[in-house]
Amino acid sequence: MTATTFVEVVLTCTSWQQAQTIADQLLEKRLVASAEFIDDTHGEASAVKLIMQTMGDRFEAIEAEIRQLHSQVAATMHMVAMADIAPATAAWLEDEIK
Repeated sequence: MTATTFVEVVLTCTSWQQAQTIADQLLEKRLVASAEFIDDTHGEASAVKLIMQTMGDRFEAIEAEIRQLHSQVAATMHMVAMADIAPATAAWLEDEIK
């Protein structure tokens, strides 16, 4: 396997609907392989964490799509490298975003 960097991109969304819209768009464009939603509500503030698996070289394209779809100008987003990924998982990720 090549020295591909697999990552998780984490994005804070203002609602479940926003998270779903962004995930659908990124999955359709094959920029991410998967998307997971986590309720991140604290008190009165509603938020949803969107966690997406992809390859590191897709970050700029993902960011550009999110800028068009997210309601906040400065959406909270970061990328975390996935260390020691299982070969079968790596192969699946590569296949999903070809």
